[in-house]
Amino acid sequence: MNLVAPLAKAAVEMAGQLARQHLAEPDALAAYVETVIQSSAGPGNEVSGPMTVHMNPADIETLKRATTPLSHLSLVGDDLVVPGGASLRVMDKVVDDRFENRMRDVREAALTIAADLSRRGRE
Repeated sequence: MNLVAPLAKAAVEMAGQLARQHLAEPDALAAYVETVIQSSAGPGNEVSGPMTVHMNPADIETLKRATTPLSHLSLVGDDLVVPGGASLRVMDKVVDDRFENRMRDVREAALTIAADLSRRGRE
């Protein structure tokens, strides 16, 4: 019986739970938002133009307790964004970094690796 795929799924679920716990910390959430902003940087790693970040309203409340304020951003509460995710708009660019999208990418990568390991084990 091959347990690689079920173990990979369980590992991804645990990673998601740990990530959610980490992002519940104000400073960790602020650092995450700054990372999302940097991912939208243009040439020279500069972000220009007004920035609007759509986040879950609970996350906005968490950010208010961060030691590094994010006063350069316009934060918009959006119930469609699950906690731990963000959607950044800078001029005509949108960076959709919702938590469920990140976890989907991690899950797909883990299952691809698990399938490859399973194939190698049968050879």
